[in-house]
Amino acid sequence: MGKISLRGLFIRYLRTLHSVDDDSLYKPDIFVHFVIPIGLFIWAMIETDNAATVRSYFANAMTAISVISGFMCGLAVMIFELRINLNLSNGELGENAQEIKLIDELFSDVLWSVVVGFLSVGCMAISGEINDIAAVNNLFTAFSLALCCNFIVVTLMCLKRIDVCYQVISRFWGRKK
Repeated sequence: MGKISLRGLFIRYLRTLHSVDDDSLYKPDIFVHFVIPIGLFIWAMIETDNAATVRSYFANAMTAISVISGFMCGLAVMIFELRINLNLSNGELGENAQEIKLIDELFSDVLWSVVVGFLSVGCMAISGEINDIAAVNNLFTAFSLALCCNFIVVTLMCLKRIDVCYQVISRFWGRKK
């Protein structure tokens, strides 16, 4: 099970939800990344009448999330290359440990975004296929909503971190002239 376990990836993602001042978990991040998705999960389980309406949006959502997850896979490769280049630069780029940590955290967040994207699409696909058991359909619909919410939040966090990483690297480009 160790080769397919996502536990390490999840732990590295959790570590990115830290406060700026220290490495403790930042409560507003925990709220946005977990409490809101869990709230959506509970709502979808309680409001079973709306489950069919929610599932009607899944076809378009599956397409969008699949495409974005695919782009995030490509982004992970680019971040991996950036990290290798920073290792090879031996400090020539003027990066410090905090900037390297930011890039490593971005990589973890991008990978988590891919995982959650694929899981949400999988749950969406399953939720519409088990026509005989409404409770199972509703369960997978609820999982899909929670995972989609987490996917959106993590993807937005990745965009913010990409901007910060760009600012870090662009400082070097400005000095290079």
